[in-house]
Amino acid sequence: AREARMARLAAALLFLGAAPGAIAALAQAPNISGAARSLCGAYTNPCRKVAHVPSGPDIWVSSTFSYIADGRYIHEEFGFFNETACSKNKPWLQIRYEGTWRSEETQAAGVPDSVSSVAVDVVSVWLTLARDEVCARAVEGELQCMKTNETIRTLCPCNGWDWSTEGSEPLKRNVGMFCMPHEQCPVIHEAFLHQTHHVYFKANAYRSCFSPTSTAASRVWEESEEQCVGK
Repeated sequence: AREARMARLAAALLFLGAAPGAIAALAQAPNISGAARSLCGAYTNPCRKVAHVPSGPDIWVSSTFSYIADGRYIHEEFGFFNETACSKNKPWLQIRYEGTWRSEETQAAGVPDSVSSVAVDVVSVWLTLARDEVCARAVEGELQCMKTNETIRTLCPCNGWDWSTEGSEPLKRNVGMFCMPHEQCPVIHEAFLHQTHHVYFKANAYRSCFSPTSTAASRVWEESEEQCVGK
């Protein structure tokens, strides 16, 4: 779901809060028990193409995420306009989600006993823009350049903040601190910030298999939809 949303933003020429200390405070007494402890670890999703802009470039993403034993959760996504940039880890956009996670004791009917679930609360979202303009070749070979800062300004006005990267330094914004109220960055507030996301999983010491994330706690586990990631 996150990948699809990033792809839609990028196709529109874009491709998110609490202070960091608040996350540590929330995680001081995590409710993590039983099978959920096997979920702890750091995971990496490698470069993959998630969409294609009509008459434009492909959209590539990579991501990392961690379920930490003290109850903290960190997820970072990186956006690229071609495979080469992704393989060289040169993103034009980075989104960092921070929050907490906990065990869920009850599950929807029909979920196998071998499957467990956790809830993730996203309390802080950071957006880092690396470049004001991104150029990539379309399928036809034509070089297309996009003003990424102008598009982000349209989608996330953030009370008039200047989205220019000020030369070569990437620009980083905490959406919860600088982009309130809701209408100052609705695409992030509606989907991620201060939302609880429910995840079904199966895990061992070497890898975990996840269901798609959902804000609906009653969502049914579908084995055909699971994605397995090594630790």
